[in-house]
Amino acid sequence: MDHLLAQSPWLVQPRSGYLSVIGHLLDSKTLSDNSWGWAYRSEDLWTQQLNHWRSRQQVILRERPVILRSMDPRILSQLLPAMIISDWSAFLTPVSELMIDTPEPQIYSRPENCGQGGNERPFVLDSHLSYAWHHSYYALKGKAFVISSHLWENHGELAEKLNESEGRLVERIINWLKARLENGDNISNLTSADYLQMLNEQYPTTESHDG
Repeated sequence: MDHLLAQSPWLVQPRSGYLSVIGHLLDSKTLSDNSWGWAYRSEDLWTQQLNHWRSRQQVILRERPVILRSMDPRILSQLLPAMIISDWSAFLTPVSELMIDTPEPQIYSRPENCGQGGNERPFVLDSHLSYAWHHSYYALKGKAFVISSHLWENHGELAEKLNESEGRLVERIINWLKARLENGDNISNLTSADYLQMLNEQYPTTESHDG
């Protein structure tokens, strides 16, 4: 984690004369996908912005420090709609207006009467943001990919049976994760072992190992 924190975010300050060129590149979808980042306006000094984003690379989730790749729009776009005034104050502190592809361009403006919280304290991902993240398709797909990869590596024959059509295994796991969420379970610590246990309980004849 330390080596990640030592790197500042890829923050770029474009010159005003190049804004139209950058806008054209984005509008024409010249970039391969929407992982390029996101753009925002700010009235804060450049050094203040840099210091702020460095302090927000690490956040607190369930009382543990974690790295939040907020510069990745695939992640931030899941959290933005759920952010309340206190989140804007403490996390999006320097932002007055923000544009992000989700995948279509979406503009967010700073709420009225929203102050600026200091960055002395770590930002805490409260339950409303944790809920938004874990219920997002992007998070579910990422979690399902990790579990399916472990199944392919350690239980290849079973994985092949469950993946009768390409992508079916990941789809099965996503549906299982959704069911666990609907049941009020915390899915952050679920592994392939939990998925295998479910299979063995529902289908006692399922082999959880090769051979």
